[in-house]
Amino acid sequence: MKKIVFLIMFSLSTFAWATGTPTPIKIVLPYAVGGAFDRIARVLENTLTTELQQPVLIEYKPGGGGSIGVKAVTTANPNEVVLLLTGASLILNLFKDPEPYDSTQLVPIAYLGKVPFVLVSSKKF
Repeated sequence: MKKIVFLIMFSLSTFAWATGTPTPIKIVLPYAVGGAFDRIARVLENTLTTELQQPVLIEYKPGGGGSIGVKAVTTANPNEVVLLLTGASLILNLFKDPEPYDSTQLVPIAYLGKVPFVLVSSKKF
């Protein structure tokens, strides 16, 4: 986790240096409050705020299978630093027709970890 946070901090500090103005960093979370992704976002928020000495905010945009949060990121002001914290469900939404957002605007930065997923069914099924 330390290596990943270092890579994210390096990327963000480079962006802040290039733009010349330290703007608040937003982490958009396309899920409701609570759960695994929320815990990861809060750890990132605290770590990045401390290390970069600038505010990091979490924005919750649940709904639409992640589409609402992704659309908020792809249509954000280009002068802002906006990160999307999401899981594999985003990949499923990329193939919806029509797409509610332009997926070519998304660039992966870091792999933060695994979240377990269990599918349970009846023996009759």
